Amino acid sequence: MPVIWIIIGYFLICAYFFIHYFKWIRVFREKVPIFIPVLLYLLFILWALCIPLSAVIPAGHPALRLVKKAGNAWIGIMVYAGIFLVLTDLVCLGHRLIRKHPLFHTKRRLFITGFICIAGVLLINAYGLYHAKQTIVDRETCIIEKQCGDRDHLRAAVVADLHLGYNMGYDEVLRMVRMINEEHPDIILLAGDIFDNELAAVEKPVETIRALRELQSPYGTYAVYGNHDLEEKLFCGFTIDFTAETDGRTYDDFLHAAGITILKDETVLIDDAFYLSGREDVFRAGKLGTGRLPMSSLVKNADPEKPLILLDHQPRFLQDISSWGVDAIISAHTHDGQLFPGNLLIRLLYENSFGHKMFGLMHSFTTSGIGCWGPYERIGTNSEILIIDFMFQ
Repeated sequence: MPVIWIIIGYFLICAYFFIHYFKWIRVFREKVPIFIPVLLYLLFILWALCIPLSAVIPAGHPALRLVKKAGNAWIGIMVYAGIFLVLTDLVCLGHRLIRKHPLFHTKRRLFITGFICIAGVLLINAYGLYHAKQTIVDRETCIIEKQCGDRDHLRAAVVADLHLGYNMGYDEVLRMVRMINEEHPDIILLAGDIFDNELAAVEKPVETIRALRELQSPYGTYAVYGNHDLEEKLFCGFTIDFTAETDGRTYDDFLHAAGITILKDETVLIDDAFYLSGREDVFRAGKLGTGRLPMSSLVKNADPEKPLILLDHQPRFLQDISSWGVDAIISAHTHDGQLFPGNLLIRLLYENSFGHKMFGLMHSFTTSGIGCWGPYERIGTNSEILIIDFMFQ
């Protein structure tokens, strides 16, 4: 989609919001000091401008973090303001068609309805912010009918969609590391979207690297990249400027310094007992122009008698992947919709948008992730660490 249409669409939506906002303020502006409606108008305009401003402010600029955080919060406001306003307009239209007169025929009714809508939107977003910080541990059991060396059990701690940067910072990483270590995993797996399209946005990078090095497991920490693990400027989630370079510092350097092994279309044999494969993200590979290996090449040297676990950021092509001898695939990307009703709509787009499903003999796990994209909010979904207990028979 051309960038210009994305920008036009954004400002048209903001104009729709502003028209309703203006009508509501007009009800009481003559009864309050003039600076109150002026401040309310300025608040709306400045907040709405944060998204386009964040797309043009250079990376690393001191003002960018504040503007980006405000813009992310504005996305959450837009989601629920849009739901409230569209529903209200539909009710008003239905009332006019049936009763033949406007629903809001008094200023008092219009003021009260507007106040309820604004308060409702703010309260919902405040709850979403609180809930996003309440990380849970989700536990799953996976029985694989294969021998895994002399092991009959393997515990994997899975985290994904950290989106390190403007939402998930150093304190959140410390808490995540502590929660993972308390589970005593045998292996730790990062299923993509570790970063948020901007390496310079990572808060306290040296300290964050040091914290990630504290992750403890006998087999270490492995990761694959997701669609956000590259440098690009976004406008409401759409790419407007893509650059593969990160001014000398790369995501690889960051993860290597943190003691994390990155799998890029490769399969490794661990402890001569099981295989771990990591695929390049389909969107990331497309943008970089590198493509990704077919499954036939990824698993061609794997012993079919040994368990094979696959990390693939997006839960796509699951039925096809199940035919290649994969015992379990671990994915993320969907955030389980992140914001209601997204958790209902996301089920229409993916074979397994969240949870544990079977595709033939293959187990598919999709985690809702620990971080957030856009607004640092979760409504109807959870931020989670996924613990998978593999049992071998």
